[in-house]
Parts: sequence; C-alpha cells; structure tokens
Amino acid sequence: MRMLASHALAAVLALSMLVFPSIWYFDPRSPFEFTDVRQVPPPARPGAAMSIRTAGVRHMHCPYRVNVRLLDGAGVRHDVWQNEADAAGALGPASYVFRFLVPETAEPGHGVYSVSIAYRCNPWQKFITPKVVGTEIPVTIEPAK
Repeated sequence: MRMLASHALAAVLALSMLVFPSIWYFDPRSPFEFTDVRQVPPPARPGAAMSIRTAGVRHMHCPYRVNVRLLDGAGVRHDVWQNEADAAGALGPASYVFRFLVPETAEPGHGVYSVSIAYRCNPWQKFITPKVVGTEIPVTIEPAK
C-alpha cells in the first residue's frame, strides 16, 4: 500500500511539472493592451522630435523590455529606443506621449512607427520565451528644411 501511495505521489508531481508550465505558456492574458496609438501633429522632420500618443489598459505588472523602431519613407529601419525595466505604472487605463528624435538619416515620406514590449510574467516567460505585445502605426516624416 505504501508503494502504491508513493507511486501515486510521484505521478501527481510529474503531471504537475508538465501542466503548470503549459498553463504559463498558453496564458492568454496580456499585461498591456493597446487601445489607441497615433502620431501627434505636426509631422516630424529628420533631426526633430516626433510625438506618439499611446493609450491602453494595463492588466498586470511584469518586468519588460520595450523596443521602438521607425521605418522611414524609404523603408529603412531605425532602432530609436530600447529600455528594460521592472513592472511600472498603475493598473487600469494608461495614456502617455512618447517623444523621440527622428534620425538625421531618415528619409521623408510615409513611414511606420513600431513598438514591441516583451513581458516576463512567469518562469516560462522568464527563462524560455517572453510574451510579446506590439503595434504599428503609419507616420509621416516631412523633408528637412
């Protein structure tokens, strides 16, 4: 009887080691949900500041890494900002304006602003692969004066 109990306990432990990481991996919740992202007028020129208004809902706190990229009018990618931090901000609705300098080498025209946020909310996301949330919006870069 003791042998059967120890085998049952071992089976439960082995099953839990498979189930819990799977729950973490397939967790559908997103720490941050974008509701509105848009370029704040006026359009920026190379070497000048561009402003992007972002609104969304923060559902949970997790450590994260943010990557911001700009595709210019010629489709050339510029990595404009990266930051890594622990959880920040209050839960619920959130809104902020992000300003960055358009690279001097950026070509004028219609481009794309891209932001991706890689969250590490649980051990699976910390050691294997993070949960990535992102968005892209069209932007306009005016010719330099």
